[in-house]
Amino acid sequence: MNLIFYVFVVFGCIAKSDEITHKEIRFPSLYGLIAAFGDFNSDKLTDIFVIGNGGQDFQILRQFEPGNKPELRAVKDWHCKSFAGEKIVSLIPSDFDGDAILDVVVVTENYKERPNVLTLRLLRGSRNASSIQCDSLKEKAFAIVKNQPLVLDINSDMISDLLAKEANGKWYVWLGSMDGNFTPVSFPLSTGNKNVKQQIKVELKKHNSNAFIDLNGDFVADIFIDGKGTFEYWLADPDGYTQPIRIETPKEFGSSSFCDINGDGKIDHLVPSCKDSRCSILALKNYTKSDWEVINDGITIGDVEYKFWGNDKLPITLRVGDINSDGFPDLVTLMSSAVGNVVSIVVFINVKSKGNSFGRSFKPVLYANQSLSSDPKIVAFFDLFEDGKLDLIYSEEVPVNIANDTTIKTKDGKQLRITFLLNEETNDSNFLKVLVTSGLCLERHSCYEENIFQKGYRVPYGTNKAGPMICYQLIDANGNEMKSCAGQLSQSSDFALQLPYSLFGLGPDANYVDHVVVSFPTGNTSNIFKRDEEQIVPDSQIVVIPHPVDKPSQWIIQLFVTPSDIIYKTLYTFLGICGALVVIIGILHRKEQLKDLAEQEQYRSAWPDRRR
Repeated sequence: MNLIFYVFVVFGCIAKSDEITHKEIRFPSLYGLIAAFGDFNSDKLTDIFVIGNGGQDFQILRQFEPGNKPELRAVKDWHCKSFAGEKIVSLIPSDFDGDAILDVVVVTENYKERPNVLTLRLLRGSRNASSIQCDSLKEKAFAIVKNQPLVLDINSDMISDLLAKEANGKWYVWLGSMDGNFTPVSFPLSTGNKNVKQQIKVELKKHNSNAFIDLNGDFVADIFIDGKGTFEYWLADPDGYTQPIRIETPKEFGSSSFCDINGDGKIDHLVPSCKDSRCSILALKNYTKSDWEVINDGITIGDVEYKFWGNDKLPITLRVGDINSDGFPDLVTLMSSAVGNVVSIVVFINVKSKGNSFGRSFKPVLYANQSLSSDPKIVAFFDLFEDGKLDLIYSEEVPVNIANDTTIKTKDGKQLRITFLLNEETNDSNFLKVLVTSGLCLERHSCYEENIFQKGYRVPYGTNKAGPMICYQLIDANGNEMKSCAGQLSQSSDFALQLPYSLFGLGPDANYVDHVVVSFPTGNTSNIFKRDEEQIVPDSQIVVIPHPVDKPSQWIIQLFVTPSDIIYKTLYTFLGICGALVVIIGILHRKEQLKDLAEQEQYRSAWPDRRR
């Protein structure tokens, strides 16, 4: 029997409002570089894909039903080693063969023999997820590319595709198929009667943040291509992706992030930028010209100046999530201080601002690094308890003697340990969690419309898809309108670390969510598949199953409601009041009884028994 233990480290509060300490949780034998998130065994819980031993192997950490305590464990058969000379640099989980089971594309490099190119191999998932087909790592790669690929569904067949630049210099989409083989097709695709002549012309960066997300509000996912000096936006039109918009990039910038920072229902493009030692966060005002607006100018915490941290392997990335559940997305990243050059976790809280046209800015809050011997290398949001409240997960470099694992072999005496920082700040806030699946059948002909009343019918969950757009709108208890939009799994390359669902904070005053609009990418605007659900209860988890995809009115919507802490507090208060009333009534009743007894004694003394 495996014994699971928890290490809880509790630290006192720090007086400074721009510095916070939180409870840490560590699990035994969880080491490595966090690479991706996904539900590998289809149990509706998020597992963690981890690269270990400097790229020599990878494993999937399984999450179990959290209950009162979370549980994450390394599974022996969910582990693969790379073969000689190959180094694993990325893991991309998705369904690439249409069997409704999560597969993994393993991205490797062999810098000595073939520098500046990456190889792609597919490890197909199995129905019971008992193991990984590691032998596929020894087979010939299905593609050799110059950049880490973007996951998308360009032809709306529910099977994930990949977009990347091949070693020959041309851009291709590798179309997934039911037999597990990829078909390379030149990008952009020629569709309809239009012969596409435009091509991607950006110069590749070492790390890219390409995206598959709706940028112009038509509920069809567009394509963003990241490059040196130039960004390209391929907005979907009736014939597909035919005409790019090219704009100039900021100078000295990091990876792009996409979120609705001001709650206007439009996706905004954010980039971190540093000039000398001064760093800023920039936002693009529109997608037609290079008009960048400064959201944060200079990052100062207390009296110390900070700059974004990244290296040759891990790019500067602002990861998105609403950590305080107020309805506005926040950011998390790593930053180094000007004093001592210490790398720390910094969360940027989304706050009101009059200093820019977006009406929002980000307040940097230092999540204090409690261990002087640790050195964080990557950080992301993660819902450890599956309760709608985002925590933080990070890989930190520690000496092997601290890691306390004799099986670790490193040349520099260091190892990456996985640690969680619990979010304890949002107990009274509501949330809305939306998960859009592919709607594919686990077994062919077992979940089609004509079989719905038959014994063997299965709900066609499929797997989490890239590209869906989710928007909500509500009027809170104070009469204020709240709305926001987010894309599901819009980025996949270079440690994007996006969760396989969309999690919205609704604040503490939400009554009902008036509208939840979900759309599925079609690759063109001729066919827009979207569904509008009304009157959703806060603290709900919605699973959208787009089956059949071309009939949104027939999509299956599953609703799971999680009682919030405020409901429990109200219940406890009610029970406390009832208990107090019972005690008061009992005391008054007892006093009445004693008074009656006293009156009876007086009556007896006044009327002595005449029979004596």
